[in-house]
Amino acid sequence: MDYFRSLLFKLKDLPDASDSLSEASGHSSREHQPNDLLNETKQEGLRGDPDLEQKQMENLNEILPGDVTNPDLCNYHLNDSPSFGSLEVYHAGTNIITLGWAPTEQQVESHYQLLYSCKIKSQTIQITDSCKVDIGDLWPGTRYTFSIIRITDGKHSKSASVSVCTDAIPPGNVQVSHITSSTVSLTWEPPAGEVGGYVVTCFYDSETHGEQTTDSDTVTFSDLKPGLKYDFQIKTQLKSGGLSQPALTSAHTEAVPPGNVQVSHITSSTVSLTWEPPAGLKYDFQIKTQLKSGGLSQPALTSAHTEAIPPGNVQVSDVSISTVSLTWETPAGEVGGYVVTCFCDSETHGEQTTDSDSVTFHDLKPGLKYDFQIITQLKSGGLSQPALASAHTEAIPPGNVQVSHVSSSTV
Repeated sequence: MDYFRSLLFKLKDLPDASDSLSEASGHSSREHQPNDLLNETKQEGLRGDPDLEQKQMENLNEILPGDVTNPDLCNYHLNDSPSFGSLEVYHAGTNIITLGWAPTEQQVESHYQLLYSCKIKSQTIQITDSCKVDIGDLWPGTRYTFSIIRITDGKHSKSASVSVCTDAIPPGNVQVSHITSSTVSLTWEPPAGEVGGYVVTCFYDSETHGEQTTDSDTVTFSDLKPGLKYDFQIKTQLKSGGLSQPALTSAHTEAVPPGNVQVSHITSSTVSLTWEPPAGLKYDFQIKTQLKSGGLSQPALTSAHTEAIPPGNVQVSDVSISTVSLTWETPAGEVGGYVVTCFCDSETHGEQTTDSDSVTFHDLKPGLKYDFQIITQLKSGGLSQPALASAHTEAIPPGNVQVSHVSSSTV
């Protein structure tokens, strides 16, 4: 029975474990009870400190198969054993971990014994002629604990331990499961490992449009604009907090169909149609010269934005004696933001530019009517016609009200 495995038995299996401890300390093998183990440690140099005895007993009772034991517990019977030093993590990948440690200064030949384990598996390996080791075939996104000792002339050093997670892997088989003019839904397959959830980020034009954290294998982004390309990245988040590299995908929301389609001209061989294009979008045009022979020139290029439309459903969401708050619905198109202007008696009181769908004006006077206009601003800079709203700030109630005179019919 090797050095580490003897420390991984339950308390009911301590007779076998004590045989290994006896061999290490030079005692003859016999059946041990927990108090016998503590008495033997006293004889080996550990003085009978009641608190320490209690601590060692608690540690012994907690040893379970597959657990990595406390280094102090591993060495409580080896007070005169040399220190190992530190065990360092040089690299952690998805299925491999590289460990290293300082070489021994002794001239005698030594080798090392390394135990590594996760929740459901443990393994011991022997290492010679190296102070570095690659542990492969590990599960991704899983926490492993490593403990190592140096063995010189049959004597064991104190152990050194380290715990580290292998890297998470991103979700697999990411699919765009549903698309509308304003929503995109994604699904994926969960990866292996101790997965705690996923972080899903939506980008438009390289800027973050939104982010969601979920423990499900599906997500839906809403309030998207029609006819635009959105990019998505999905990262696995481990229970330990570590994040994987992203899985990537993209999707176009459905375009808004043109409105007011009409037949403008009909002949015996042709039909001409006209329509109103969706508002607030950029259109690119190319014009080619066509010869009578059928040949085409290189194109001349131009582009134009259709006019923006103003925000919809503007509401006064809150009023006080000095503030007014407004909200509205985002219109279609490549909206860059909004310009909101406040007027009192036809004079400009203030103006705000925002990319949100709400705004609050402060420092207003009580009991007055204020008018507001909200203009959509496209990313190209174009402005819509204004949406209009108005509100009265609350009046200040009169102060120091007193009853000055009372009669049978008046107050």
